Amino acid sequence: MKILMRILICVFLFILSSHYSFAQDTSPVPVPARIAKFEVDLGTGVMRGHTTYQIGGDVETASGNDRIHFSLSELKFPLDVYMASLSASAEFVERWKLAINVKKNITRDAGKMKDSDWGIWHLGEPLLHDQNSTCSPNKCSTDSLDIYSESDAELDALIIDFDFRYRFVDTAFSKTRLSFFAGIGQMYENFSFEVSDLDQWYPSYQDYFGIDPAHQKVSGKVLTYDIYYFIPYIRAGSAFTVMDKLGIEGSLAFSPYLKIFDEDDHILRDKVSEGELEGTAVMFSLEGRYNFSRHWSAKLGLDYMTLQAEGEQKQHTGGVHTATIDEEITSEQLTILLKADYSF
Repeated sequence: MKILMRILICVFLFILSSHYSFAQDTSPVPVPARIAKFEVDLGTGVMRGHTTYQIGGDVETASGNDRIHFSLSELKFPLDVYMASLSASAEFVERWKLAINVKKNITRDAGKMKDSDWGIWHLGEPLLHDQNSTCSPNKCSTDSLDIYSESDAELDALIIDFDFRYRFVDTAFSKTRLSFFAGIGQMYENFSFEVSDLDQWYPSYQDYFGIDPAHQKVSGKVLTYDIYYFIPYIRAGSAFTVMDKLGIEGSLAFSPYLKIFDEDDHILRDKVSEGELEGTAVMFSLEGRYNFSRHWSAKLGLDYMTLQAEGEQKQHTGGVHTATIDEEITSEQLTILLKADYSF
């Protein structure tokens, strides 16, 4: 995937250089066209979505290798917070544009973290097959929800996005203008969760064992989770402007190779799990703009991303490595922001 990404970037840069060499005017470029146009905008809005990891599949322990059902366990972390954003961009020679965007949460309450475990009684105990399980084989099931909990999640989020693009075509129709662009970028995300006030119960326990173990509740901090995304991407899109007042821009981006690192600290069990994964992402952006004057404008933007990745998670209990297990991560992120923009 790294080689593919390099090839795509090289092809993109070759196309740009070829297009520019054939399309540029041979006459001298006016001085004003060489002056950069700068924009700065400040916005606020909401983020909605989740980041979720699952484990199961191949397991390596000190006693050997095994394979269990997938998924054995799933932790779903909410991304329901209010965000603030700060962006800056510079457009050179009327076609090249470099932009940086930073988003940070301004509220911490993200919602309920949900932890689900399937087929635990079928295994006898987590991560170990046990042919003498207390459940009879015809009653235990790998897809029964055996343990479930909900806890309060607080989030500290940071998103940084670098975007470099080239505008290929400008077509004017009376009082309207249509343009197309393509580019490359790099996005970095860090979500740090602090989870507290556990409420856990056992949905299948009474069916299997005839006993209702009731809910278990624990106050205070029970878990922390940190996840880091490194997402290079290629982007293409178009912009439509009417009477130099109203503008709409949309784009689609794809990341053929992304990296994720995460760390889950189960405080109550003195268990730390660290994952390293690779995957892909698809991003969609839509933004409307209204120019009040030469310098001031308002924007309403929507950004959506979905991603998935696969890798391994290394588990440590009491500081000792106990197991390595397959891990998958999925995430959906929707951000809607209202911005005030100043250009000069």
